[in-house]
Amino acid sequence: MDHPYLNDLNQEQLEAAISTRHCSITACPGSGKTKTLAAKAAFLLNQHKKVVAVTFTRESAFELRHRIVQLAGEDKSDNLLVGTFHSIDLFMLNPAAAKGSKFGKNILSKMVNKLGDRKWDIATESMRRSYIAHAVNESGAELDLMESIKAIEIIKAQGSSGFDESIVRMSEIYNSAMVRNNQIDFQDILTKTNDYLRTGEISPLATDYLLVDEFQDTDIVQYDWVKIHGDHGCIITAVGDDDQSIYGFRRALGYEGVQRFSKDFHAQKIVLGTNYRCHDEILGAADHLIRNNTERIFKNLFAYKGPGGHAEWNYHEDREKEAYACHQAAIKAQSEGVQFAVIARTNRLLKDVELRFIANKTPYVLVSGSSLFEDPVVSLLGTLLAILVKPNKRGVDMLLAWAGIQESDITKIHGVFGDHIRVGAAADFNGSGTSDGAIAIWRAFAKKVAQWKENIANGRQNMAVEGAIHWLLERAKNKQQIAMINLVAPLFKPGDSTIEDRLDWIRRKIADQKTKKEPEGWVARLMTAHGSKGLEFDRVWIFGATQDTFPDSDGSLEEERRLMYVAMTRAKNWLSISISGGKKSQFIEESNIPVNHEYQIDLDSNESV
Repeated sequence: MDHPYLNDLNQEQLEAAISTRHCSITACPGSGKTKTLAAKAAFLLNQHKKVVAVTFTRESAFELRHRIVQLAGEDKSDNLLVGTFHSIDLFMLNPAAAKGSKFGKNILSKMVNKLGDRKWDIATESMRRSYIAHAVNESGAELDLMESIKAIEIIKAQGSSGFDESIVRMSEIYNSAMVRNNQIDFQDILTKTNDYLRTGEISPLATDYLLVDEFQDTDIVQYDWVKIHGDHGCIITAVGDDDQSIYGFRRALGYEGVQRFSKDFHAQKIVLGTNYRCHDEILGAADHLIRNNTERIFKNLFAYKGPGGHAEWNYHEDREKEAYACHQAAIKAQSEGVQFAVIARTNRLLKDVELRFIANKTPYVLVSGSSLFEDPVVSLLGTLLAILVKPNKRGVDMLLAWAGIQESDITKIHGVFGDHIRVGAAADFNGSGTSDGAIAIWRAFAKKVAQWKENIANGRQNMAVEGAIHWLLERAKNKQQIAMINLVAPLFKPGDSTIEDRLDWIRRKIADQKTKKEPEGWVARLMTAHGSKGLEFDRVWIFGATQDTFPDSDGSLEEERRLMYVAMTRAKNWLSISISGGKKSQFIEESNIPVNHEYQIDLDSNESV
């Protein structure tokens, strides 16, 4: 073949790239999936075929499109359309929106669209949450925000069967609000496109081939969209890995979807089993682990790099020592000029590591999850210390609400004292209508503030901070809040400086997080296991792998195992899995990864919080 980019492919990759029938490609970790997809698209474009490629993120869409154009040439752009499900559906609903783009002209221009030049007003996330909150209140549904979002999306996609009447009513109220305000949400983009495809108000994309990346992550709505195109003569290539299906909570079809596609379209099955990322020691451990799952496509994995890597697990007495060891490993990696990543099952666990990096002024990049500085409890502690320096009404309101005073009483207290924090006499509250309970809380709080200010005036800054922390702890609502306060408390102690200096330092940290700017000389990337998918690093440390955490007791065991598999296969050369203060994860045993018996932790160092 006179296509040089095909010469770089191995036998399985080449077979996938030149296949011209419905094809199900199982792409194992590090197997060159994107390279294969780009080569396939370029091959088809050079056969004068029209190609649409669908990805799950904008970043992966840009990357795939760039690679395809590099291989096929920019002159093929008219026959190429690459985007996410949502972006491509928006083009289908309003093809005129693509005017000015050099991509996909020959595909979109041949579509039938009877909807006219309709403008779609997509609700912002804050507006969407406002509609949901109203619907929950009016319906009486006993759901939190995330549970409500999930219920609404399932009802839209699959109907209301099996749901409580109040939840169905909640969904109806939400949809009514959206219609009344002439808005749609991101789920509507997908469902409405499918509806219009079924009624013939719009036609399927006028493409010869449809390539779908991360196929294991498709839900029923996205699968139906793909199937409609396949039923209208489009040749489908589904690329993914059932062993990397980690979005069951988003209703991804995973193994079931891959099997359904193969059956519906009698698809050719190809496995890309050669891993170009991991050494034998890492891939072998991951393979041992994932073979414990029963609902999976069998596959033989082969590490192209062969032996030469390192994999281990290690135990630490407590979380502080575990975080210390992780931090030390990151510093060592930087000194040796290699990439280092920390992966944790939960965002909460990641904050234990983040604290260690912050406390030691070690630059890091937070890839996924929310920062320690974004936690509401951290904000509250900062607010409490800030009012000791300069009282402000908004800060006092937050603290009084934390202490248990109702909104109506907070307003009345402000009516008595304005923006000042004073104990006041009983007579000051006469005629204000403030409840006795609120008065008692206010006066106790004001006395504490006076004590803390006196400590500050007498140079006892750390004592004032400790008192404020204790006040917050006494009023914490649950174990999670208590744990977070205790975790971040050391950050707020000024040491030899002042509270003002410490607060200024924390404000700068918050500003840095908001800008998402990578600090110079960063030592490690921190992320959740879900956020690690699609990434790779020289060295990976999986933090906090105790049985009660990884696997998560609330999750599906097979999906949790897939999540650990994803985390492990991010490592190229070196993998460490750590635990502390609990029973080791069953996944450590299942992976046959060896223990490091000589791992010693010494906290007698110059590191200090």
